[in-house]
Amino acid sequence: MKWKKHYMLTGELVSSKRGKHVKTKSLILREDFQIELLGYLRSIPDVQRKPSKLARHIHTSFLFRFADENTPVVPVCSKTVKRWMLMLGFEKRIHKKNYYVDGHEREDVKAYRQEFVDKMLGNDEKGIRGYCSRMVTYADDPGDKATNRPPQERFLPIPPELNGGEKRIVFVVHDESIFYSNDATKIIWTRCEDLNSLRPKSNGKSLMVSGLMCSCHGFLCGEISTNGVSRTVKSYKIIKPGKNKDGYWKNKDLVAQVEDCIPLFEAIHPNCEMLFAFDNSQNHHAAPPDALKVSKFTLNDKKQTIKDPILLRDTQFIDSEGNIVQQTFYKNDGTVIKGIKEVLEERGLWDQVANLGKRGGKLMTCEHCSNTKRTMDDPITNCCATRMLAVQPDFAETTEWMEEVIVSKGHHIIFFPKFHCELNYIEMVWAYMKSDTRENCTFDFDNLCARVENLLENGIPLSTIRKFEERCFRFMHGYQLNLAGPLLDYAVKKYTSHRMFPSSFVVEEFEQLYQDHLKSKKTVGKN
Repeated sequence: MKWKKHYMLTGELVSSKRGKHVKTKSLILREDFQIELLGYLRSIPDVQRKPSKLARHIHTSFLFRFADENTPVVPVCSKTVKRWMLMLGFEKRIHKKNYYVDGHEREDVKAYRQEFVDKMLGNDEKGIRGYCSRMVTYADDPGDKATNRPPQERFLPIPPELNGGEKRIVFVVHDESIFYSNDATKIIWTRCEDLNSLRPKSNGKSLMVSGLMCSCHGFLCGEISTNGVSRTVKSYKIIKPGKNKDGYWKNKDLVAQVEDCIPLFEAIHPNCEMLFAFDNSQNHHAAPPDALKVSKFTLNDKKQTIKDPILLRDTQFIDSEGNIVQQTFYKNDGTVIKGIKEVLEERGLWDQVANLGKRGGKLMTCEHCSNTKRTMDDPITNCCATRMLAVQPDFAETTEWMEEVIVSKGHHIIFFPKFHCELNYIEMVWAYMKSDTRENCTFDFDNLCARVENLLENGIPLSTIRKFEERCFRFMHGYQLNLAGPLLDYAVKKYTSHRMFPSSFVVEEFEQLYQDHLKSKKTVGKN
């Protein structure tokens, strides 16, 4: 009808527009646009990567920069942007907890991780004999399912081969965890017509547990005799954290717990050395309260305060004649603390401090030391009084409190790499306990306390703890083989019955196996 009407009015036939539209190409086919869009998507947090927001940003921010005669500026819809994101490799999925990413593969963390696994597993090329070679290992007995033996006997212990003078090492791990009275399981079975039960909105009261455990006994509890007095010692501490409750867990509390538990571990593991492993947190690296720190001093003498007394241990130094001289930092029966000037004068070093003051006097802290902290490798040692005292051996070589306590008892200490909770098997023990408390949650704090106490005493099978430890050593061995990320996760699951990867393990061949596994998963997903 339109053609007929047009002919009657104009006397001309309507020309067809088929094939005469403007030939345009999609922006996503342009490589420069892909690079721009991909860079922006990677620069924003994952929670903000939404097609609707991205469509508005594309149109207002950088779409006009790519417009030309073939690609005019046309607003894009969220469906188009969604297709673009899929083409760039992004996909929509539920966020799941996995291994740490932030800082996990940082260069300094990787360097310390290599140092850690070398100390634990050993390194023949570097001539390092690892702690693991002096530990009892546990092999899974293939006849477990048929014999129905108790859990503590399902892993056969394999004693280590010790060299002359060596003692067996017991691997003791530590960590803290918090349990909440209203932390119940989120997955429930219910009928469609049933109404959801009301639950408390908050997590409820909390319970904090600080535990030390070994894979041969789990959490310990035993009688220890001190000065003829017998007392019960447990390798775990339970507190109710809060300002008006038991307070908050600090480094001094952990040190007291370790000091209390060392005799218990020594009694249960006679003629053995303990290897205590802690998280690499700043709190665990704190110095002793009486450590020698220059920050505790002033240039001249100052009075000691009763409310907040300054603790300083006595020390000794070698004078210019090579004699060992004892030195204390208190005067007048402990009511006055010596100043840096007097301390350096007693050591014969005050005259070596450079004259840098405006009036020719000697400065306590020079401008450079005030603005930037000099390292111990800095060759300048006499720029000010603070620097001169800080580089003295007894001040520069201050040990950490935890290390000082443990090493003084004849044992060893090691810190896990940062962001590597998969190397500490007590983390999996906490997960096991929380799974139990969530399934048996009654939203009652007293019931939670009783439940946690029971689990710590005898509620965790030793076979389960040893499986957790076995898994952590597989991770250590994987890092030593330069495996990381999803490839290491897959290797740990693939060799689930091994403590270490077999000698026939070849990284290149396993990488190909992993790629084939990923392809098979995609094929199954498409079908």
